[in-house]
Amino acid sequence: MEGGHLPRLVSARLGPGAPVTRTDSLALWAVLAALFVAAETLAHVRAHRVRSIGSLAAPLLARTPWRIAILLGWMWLGWHFFAR
Repeated sequence: MEGGHLPRLVSARLGPGAPVTRTDSLALWAVLAALFVAAETLAHVRAHRVRSIGSLAAPLLARTPWRIAILLGWMWLGWHFFAR
C-alpha cells in the first residue's frame, strides 16, 4: 500500500443487527415445514422424478453409525433449540 494507508473495509456506522424475535423463529419453522410438505407431496404426485424423504433417509438408517449420528444430532437439536 502506498503511503502506509490501509483501505477501509467496514463503515463506522455498521453495528449489531436487529435481534431475532420469536415471531421470526416461528416464521422460519413454518417455512421449513411448508417446504417439507411440498417436497413430500411432489414426491407422491411425481413418483418417477422426485424421491420421498423416507426413501432418501433409508440408506442412512440402514447402518448403525449413521443411526447413532442422527440420534445424537436430533438430541443436540432438541437440547439447543427446543429446551427452555
